[in-house]
Amino acid sequence: MTVPYIFANDTQSIALAELDANFNAVQEYTAPFFGGVNQTITEKLSQTLSIVDFGADPTGQTDSSSAIQNALNIINGGGCLFFPPGIYYYSTPLVLTVASGSPGIYLYGYDATLIYTGSTAEGYDAFTVQTANNSNASNLYVSGLQFKNGWSAFKVLGQGTGIFSTVKIVNCVFNTSASGMLWMTHCKDVIISNNHFYNGGDNGIYYNYSSDAVISNNVCINNKGSAGITVGYVDSVVTYAQNINIVGNTIYNDSSASSANYDSGITVAFANNVLVADNVIGNPVGVATGYGIKCGIIVEDDNIFDVSVKNNQIYNMLETGIRFGNDSSSTISNCNISNNQISNCQDAIDCYRTINSQIVGNVVNFTYKNGIYVDSTCTGINVANNILTDVNQQDPYGSYYGVFMLAPYSSVIGNQFIDSQVGGVITNPNGSAATYSIDDTSTIRLYSSGVLSYTINAAGLTWSALATAINSHPNWSFTLFPNMSILPNQSSIKVLRRTGVRANDDVTQYPQNTIITTPEPNEYIWVNSTATACTVLQNTYKSNAFGFTNHHNSTVLFNYQSDTLYDLTVYGGGRKLNGSAAPTSGYYFSGDVVMNSAPSAGGYVGWVCVTGGNPGTWKTFGAISS
Repeated sequence: MTVPYIFANDTQSIALAELDANFNAVQEYTAPFFGGVNQTITEKLSQTLSIVDFGADPTGQTDSSSAIQNALNIINGGGCLFFPPGIYYYSTPLVLTVASGSPGIYLYGYDATLIYTGSTAEGYDAFTVQTANNSNASNLYVSGLQFKNGWSAFKVLGQGTGIFSTVKIVNCVFNTSASGMLWMTHCKDVIISNNHFYNGGDNGIYYNYSSDAVISNNVCINNKGSAGITVGYVDSVVTYAQNINIVGNTIYNDSSASSANYDSGITVAFANNVLVADNVIGNPVGVATGYGIKCGIIVEDDNIFDVSVKNNQIYNMLETGIRFGNDSSSTISNCNISNNQISNCQDAIDCYRTINSQIVGNVVNFTYKNGIYVDSTCTGINVANNILTDVNQQDPYGSYYGVFMLAPYSSVIGNQFIDSQVGGVITNPNGSAATYSIDDTSTIRLYSSGVLSYTINAAGLTWSALATAINSHPNWSFTLFPNMSILPNQSSIKVLRRTGVRANDDVTQYPQNTIITTPEPNEYIWVNSTATACTVLQNTYKSNAFGFTNHHNSTVLFNYQSDTLYDLTVYGGGRKLNGSAAPTSGYYFSGDVVMNSAPSAGGYVGWVCVTGGNPGTWKTFGAISS
């Protein structure tokens, strides 16, 4: 008879010669290609095994625990194990203990899903590949498999003092574990690439007490707990978690997230010489607390140095875009946060307990609170060449800043601050008889001779709807800034501010032609009294609004002395602009100053606004001798 055998890689097939019923010896396999080595049939078949050879059920009708475990036991000294297409249910955790000296293990499949149905309590890892106790192992390759359920869905472990080295896990899917989906402990020389992680109870990838890894091009969706990817931590076996590259991964929540609240997209803890680059981390627009990623990237705890976080895109975080350190962590040093794009977070970048580090070239767009916060527990921080647009867009009292610098021996150099200044100008021809107030819920109250005439709730309105509401009342008008591109997250009003003052519900006389905008920074830069021996220079400030350089009560507030300051000086609470003449259009306030950009003998140092308006009344000051 002729007996067909289909090899595990689905590309070879042979027909065994007829076997005599009493002839149990295996005949010779002749290699069908030039230079091939002839072997026995037994030798050839044992090179690649399939779990189906041991009775695993690809239809999912029966429990495959024993079959898969028996197959794993056969290759513990080295070999390949194939998982054919199908769904395999198993109720008992699988464990492959690799014998010391094994040349390597290859677990691979195509469209094969392994679903663990047993306990998911701590300690019940669904599928573990481990070294023998206190022994090393190497050369594990896992590809094309889907792992589901368990405390961890798949775990690679160096037991005791053992290290599992040269591990490659690619093109796999990990789904719905109670804790970390891919859990690796006491490993080194690892590649984790092009995998998908869904709906984990904690980390997508938990690379702990391990070093020397490339984690790249993975996708982590709707995890909850610690992070999409966590690396670091050290013990007596792995004394340095180092040389780890986390590059090009995508981590996000989608609209199907169910109470999936990460602490972070990526966490680096107790590690050094780590690169976090070119990752994309985000939440859906308008994500609710409890259903999103809190922080994009967190770097914290002891033994942190030489960490570079660059070229990442982070958006819609519930809290911070990038955070280094925390209130209780030990010192972080010699780190770099550069060229990241961060949008729509509470703070873009926060630093605690960090020394001798750089925050350079980042692009920040729309924060609810600070753009960059550097705590007094830091020292020697260089904040340079960042572009910060529309920071502090939520707080009604304007108590946050573009750069909040509290650290000594630091610098704020060459940054650009931009405010889109969405809003317009409210006017009433009745002069002092007409006043208005705004409270912190965006309620506008219009008064006539001290008597409340109209109340408008602006929260949630578009700017054009607000203009319509104000213009509908006799004598009151609201003129929008012309030719402005409104950012998507500013299309409706959350909280209003009167320019130059804090929002409140006090009925106070304000100059006519008063501006109403969304919140702005209280100051672009706050340098606190704790930030001694700092340098602040060559920063620029501008607004996209009609007729304004900036609208802030004061652009830079320096709360210390004897430091190097070469930024904008605030005159009389007004704003300093540059130009070759007094303005002829646009709205200005009393105290605004235009410095003459083309001074000449017999001319003037500049012009000062003595009466607010459009353009207001301007007078020269500072005669220059002939």
